[in-house]
Amino acid sequence: MKAAPLLRLHHYALVAGLALVLSFAGCREAPPGFAPGIVPPVEKLDTCMCSDKIDSITFVSTPVKELPAPKFSDTLKGYPFGTKIFLLADSLPKDTKFEISTSMGEKWTEANCLIVTDSVEAWGRLKCKNIISPVVKIKVHPYYERVVVVGNSITSHGPSAEMGWYGDWGMAASAKDKDYLSQVSQKLKMLNPNVQIRVNFDVGFETNYNSYDFEKLNDLANFAPDLVIMRIGENTNMKYLNDYQGKYDQYILKLISKSNAKVICSTTFWRSTIEATYRIRNIAQLRGYHVAELEPLSQDSIYTAKGLFSNSAVAGHPGDKGMKAIADIIIKEL
Repeated sequence: MKAAPLLRLHHYALVAGLALVLSFAGCREAPPGFAPGIVPPVEKLDTCMCSDKIDSITFVSTPVKELPAPKFSDTLKGYPFGTKIFLLADSLPKDTKFEISTSMGEKWTEANCLIVTDSVEAWGRLKCKNIISPVVKIKVHPYYERVVVVGNSITSHGPSAEMGWYGDWGMAASAKDKDYLSQVSQKLKMLNPNVQIRVNFDVGFETNYNSYDFEKLNDLANFAPDLVIMRIGENTNMKYLNDYQGKYDQYILKLISKSNAKVICSTTFWRSTIEATYRIRNIAQLRGYHVAELEPLSQDSIYTAKGLFSNSAVAGHPGDKGMKAIADIIIKEL
């Protein structure tokens, strides 16, 4: 199904970043659901070692039979994205190691610092040879201060009488508060009432990505977002598909060129652009981005507004049920 053209083509912007151009000819076979040319993902660590915290500890050579439980530097539930939470202790035996687990104790990493990037339960402990301390636990949830959402008509579309659409929000939702953007924004404001959210309606990138002027994105890059939600793909021009993966990657790299942002890449809502979805997954896996997986929604018309609009392009957009499903999937990745 062909996407309805957007009436809004506002462009916020981002600065230049490195473009990763991946060729598809002659590449090894990709896993199912990925385009050819997929490369191993970059592992994103959520722990670190802070030497000044270690240097402040007194290490003693006296043998011990047990270790004290460490403590986390903060016990709040909500933290700005990227906050460092430290595992602390006072006087310890020589050669004692700090360890943190974010997998319920299945895997431990030598670290004394947890970087808050996702909602997680973190465990901390001390280890000296075969002696292990009691485990301390903390649940953390990030919140965001500057958010950029890149969208198309599913994000917002102004009134179009010729199409039988009279809303000024995500196309085919019955009301503004029913579209996915309003629901995601509400969640972000619950986490942080002072969050700033900027929306970039960019069908121009979808249709002309092969010749897109990335200088248009400078303002958004200067905004230095700590969260980027890429909710585009339905209008992807299939003529230049071999360019799409590299251009999509370049777009995100420009957005986050002045910040260390979390990125959520949404796959497409329509089956007609499944090839774009494959390439979006490639970049997400390569860069360690989160994926809001919408492909299951594309397989069931119950998530569309079919039967509610005479114009097939409008009716093919997500209805209230689809909008809520999209919002829930994105919120899960926050």
